[in-house]
Amino acid sequence: MLPTPIGVGGAVASAGCGPIWILLAALLGVVGALFAQWLADKLTRNRELRRFRIESFERFRSELWEDADLKVIRRKHTKEPLTNEQIQDYVGFWEEVGIYQNKGIIDEELLDEILGDYIIDCYNDVEIRKVIAEIRTDEHDDSYYEYFEKLARILMARRRKQNAS
Repeated sequence: MLPTPIGVGGAVASAGCGPIWILLAALLGVVGALFAQWLADKLTRNRELRRFRIESFERFRSELWEDADLKVIRRKHTKEPLTNEQIQDYVGFWEEVGIYQNKGIIDEELLDEILGDYIIDCYNDVEIRKVIAEIRTDEHDDSYYEYFEKLARILMARRRKQNAS
């Protein structure tokens, strides 16, 4: 009689388990490892996405406060009329922010809390609305500044919901 091999296979073989059980145990180990890897990846991605959203917000906030042209426009906007070029620069800036929001890559809560009033004031400005309408007519394209408008409507709806609760 031959001696029983020592080790896992030997223990399984001596316990009366066949190769199918060994394969199932190995498969279970692989599934567990894949699940652990998937979970770690998901947690890491969520953390990285959150950090990226905050960094995106910070980039826009800094640009609004530090860019010389935007600083002039921001300060002038509610006090005196803007030129068409200033309106296009200002709305173009908010359009870019709106694109980021639409893609889910900017922190919407920070955006609303810190920059929301500027966005909503811009959206509600009659002269700015006229310039947007003129551009759309001249270009025969209603999609100009659609992300800016969508962003403003989202922020206004969010505020209405917060005020209602």
